[in-house]
Amino acid sequence: MGLATAQAFAQAGAAVVLADINEEELRSAAMEYAPRGKPASERRPI
Repeated sequence: MGLATAQAFAQAGAAVVLADINEEELRSAAMEYAPRGKPASERRPI
């Protein structure tokens, strides 16, 4: 699932968990959710 799809689900009210092998990109994407008042869960695959 891409970031745009995750954003669409989040806008529809779904809880989403973000995962990315690139930790900087993951944190950047998670920070986009924080200002909107939505809790952001982020996971980096092992």
